[in-house]
Amino acid sequence: MERWTLTVIDGSEQGLEKPLNEEVILGRSLDNDLVLSHSAVSRRHARIFAVGFVIYVEDLESTHGTRVNGETCSKRALNNNDIITVGPVSMKIACEQAAPTPGATNVIYVQPTGAPSIHEISVRDIEKSVADHDISARLEAVLQIGLTLQGEREIGPLLQRIGKTLIDTLAVERCGIFLGEDVNPQLVMAAKGIENPDKLPFSKSLLHRAISDGEALVTADAGKDPRVRSESLVAGAIRSAMVAPMWGREHVIGAVVVENRDRTNAFDSEDLRLLVVLANL
Repeated sequence: MERWTLTVIDGSEQGLEKPLNEEVILGRSLDNDLVLSHSAVSRRHARIFAVGFVIYVEDLESTHGTRVNGETCSKRALNNNDIITVGPVSMKIACEQAAPTPGATNVIYVQPTGAPSIHEISVRDIEKSVADHDISARLEAVLQIGLTLQGEREIGPLLQRIGKTLIDTLAVERCGIFLGEDVNPQLVMAAKGIENPDKLPFSKSLLHRAISDGEALVTADAGKDPRVRSESLVAGAIRSAMVAPMWGREHVIGAVVVENRDRTNAFDSEDLRLLVVLANL
């Protein structure tokens, strides 16, 4: 998972670091999340916040403005190593890619107001993949489903195209697409060689976290992960799994679940990013 940090690089607070785990308000007032004592910094100068996977800085109508890499802005998406300047004080935003813990579940929270869209996060986030990921295949998957959305008017063929693209692109052995709060999948698809893919149920615990809690998650070892362990995962000998909610305008309207019985660590956080994008095109 990614860890974003803001570090003051000049002024009296030089060296001060602030983890960006939640919204951070910058300014001179002592009740801000990050206090910058320079007189040219406004009392509430700017805020840094996340929408989906994208980090933004927004000026709060400050007197001397906010700049990113020297350019004045009112609101702007941030990239790794960008320099943010409020008044005369500069800060650097940095992203560290943490290695996944074996057997742990990486969770990405996707809020209704920040439901991902192809315009906000697709290319930028997929390009953050580490070198051993096939970027072209991922972008091709996004393109294929985008074209599917334009060409298909009936829900059945559309879901089949989405399921096939996931199986062809990721290490997916079985894929289930759920609509509404129904625990029975609208569609089940499987890779070649997988017999009776619709015989075993999908994990209700995974579905609950996506449909009820709006979470997207990946588990590297489903059999040993207490947060997602369920009878269906054990019965199906599922080793790796991912789930992503499908967002409507304000509410979750379904979920996509993918599984792999062949090996643990079949999916990682970058695969989860792609699943979230594809589930919400």
